[in-house]
Amino acid sequence: KNRMQITNTKTGNIDNLIPTKSFSNDRLLIASLTNAIECLQKYLKENTKSFIKPKLTFTPMEIIKNDFSEAEVRIIQDVAYKSGAREVIINNAMPS
Repeated sequence: KNRMQITNTKTGNIDNLIPTKSFSNDRLLIASLTNAIECLQKYLKENTKSFIKPKLTFTPMEIIKNDFSEAEVRIIQDVAYKSGAREVIINNAMPS
């Protein structure tokens, strides 16, 4: 919780984002939309060189009970689109 791991699918580079303002709490993956949006926007602004908005895929990195809930999916989509994504994919499968 309270971090984002971003993988550039073209280069394979992995960045771990640790926000300056917490966006998670003990109960929620994203408790503060504003802080999560600011964190992702800053990263995208610093790392996106093109005028084309990025396509973002979200995958849970910690063990969660079942898949993302409907509410979590909506929150993740909201954060991604407000941060500048052109497309958002929610991948509920845990990475191996």
